[in-house]
Amino acid sequence: ILAISETWLRETDDFSSLCIDGYYFIRSDIRTSTRGGSTALYICNSLSFYDINSAVPLAGLSINIVGVIVTFHRKQEAIFSIYKPPNSPLSELRTLDSCLSYVTSIADYIICMSDLNIDMLQQSNLGMRHINNILTFFSLKQIVNSPTRVTCDTVSFLDLIAISSDVAILQVGASDIFSNSDYLTVYASLNLVKPCYTQRTVLRRYISNVTETEISRKLEEVD
Repeated sequence: ILAISETWLRETDDFSSLCIDGYYFIRSDIRTSTRGGSTALYICNSLSFYDINSAVPLAGLSINIVGVIVTFHRKQEAIFSIYKPPNSPLSELRTLDSCLSYVTSIADYIICMSDLNIDMLQQSNLGMRHINNILTFFSLKQIVNSPTRVTCDTVSFLDLIAISSDVAILQVGASDIFSNSDYLTVYASLNLVKPCYTQRTVLRRYISNVTETEISRKLEEVD
């Protein structure tokens, strides 16, 4: 699964050139005429999934969210790609609250890939505290642990991957695979299959049917 946090697409744009063989392209386009915005997901066509855009409103005036429910090993995973423009008010994050509130009742795991344009390196940032409150409330953990945008004179931490707290992490990182951009590509490998427990035999002794006479006899044998 590949998330594109800012596609710049509009509803009238032809996306045929963006299609990748073997993948479905799910998009959420910005509703305003401003430059930038929009988000999308590429889903491998071997996965069973359905779009949840019709089930819950996934976009505010400026924030873009595209979401799907993927069935994997008989588990339901809610997968989101989220983009919030720099000038979007923090109140727009209420849209994210609504989405997470909806999927918690139907999904076993939640995975959010996002660019919220909130620098997580700034400890006094009100937006960072807002995000941390959302993560705590929905029992999510943010797993990216390094800056995601590096320029000649600035370093910032804008791109996040938040997952359910009980999901095992195999690998996570940020790569400069695209050398023509100062944004790093954030990636993670997760284990969504719960481990099989080793079978064991448990023996229990029930003494409700043991009489006092039998207990006395056993005690005498011990003596």
